[in-house]
Amino acid sequence: FPTEPAASPTLQQERPVPRPQPPRSLLRRAKIRPVRQPPLGGGVPTYEIFYSLHEKPFSLIPDPKFLYHGSAIDRVVQELLTSIGRRDPIVVVTAAAGTGKTTFCRAALEQIDSPTFTSFVVDPLVRIEDLLKATLIDFGVVSRADIGGGRLAGATKTELTFALQEFLRSLVQLKGFAVVVIDDAHILSAEMLDQVRAIVDTDQPLMQIVLVGEPPLLTAVERREADLDRPRSVRLRLEPLAEDEVGGYVAHRLSVAGGGQSRVEFDDAAIARVYEA
Repeated sequence: FPTEPAASPTLQQERPVPRPQPPRSLLRRAKIRPVRQPPLGGGVPTYEIFYSLHEKPFSLIPDPKFLYHGSAIDRVVQELLTSIGRRDPIVVVTAAAGTGKTTFCRAALEQIDSPTFTSFVVDPLVRIEDLLKATLIDFGVVSRADIGGGRLAGATKTELTFALQEFLRSLVQLKGFAVVVIDDAHILSAEMLDQVRAIVDTDQPLMQIVLVGEPPLLTAVERREADLDRPRSVRLRLEPLAEDEVGGYVAHRLSVAGGGQSRVEFDDAAIARVYEA
């Protein structure tokens, strides 16, 4: 078999020689630390440092502090708070993808006064048992330990529903109310939608379900209400920003990400392109 040729002396001499580092004792006396170069590739900021931004201003992660109070957002928030005050059993909020549904929901919940208990369910749910468990944890009725491996680890739908109803009945003396927001509800099956509605179909309205999702959610809800002859739920629609609000939205997010200031400026033509896109 052919063998690899030995490395030539010339090639060995061309290899880069590591730079000598000063002794650590000297570094400690001088109170100097060697600078570590950031790794190439993922995780390296692209523009935030240059523009004095502390975080990404246009991240896709929902964060209420970035909420821009445009006319559409403020209108729907107020309509939702009014619906909660009326204790409507079912509210359906629809909006196109990327409109800010999750951020809007978190901002609305922050404005709800006690004694209203809230639960925000983000993860898509396949079984009604999962929804009941998540809600009971958010309301403080049970702990994650109880659900994970404790007394309610294998609880049935009937047992979980009973625990929820017991909690809701305890709110009567407090004149309290409960609100459950289910995000991405457009992915729920028709059977799951029926089971969710069954939770609040009681003679005494003590809990509201807010279904939040993309436009197909409204079609699914209307079809189930027609098939089952159910009362019409409250409909709210979150519209995109108006053209004259885009500039304020961009400036607001840059200001929040920059700690109240930003070195980034967009001219009118750039904002117009953003709105068009």
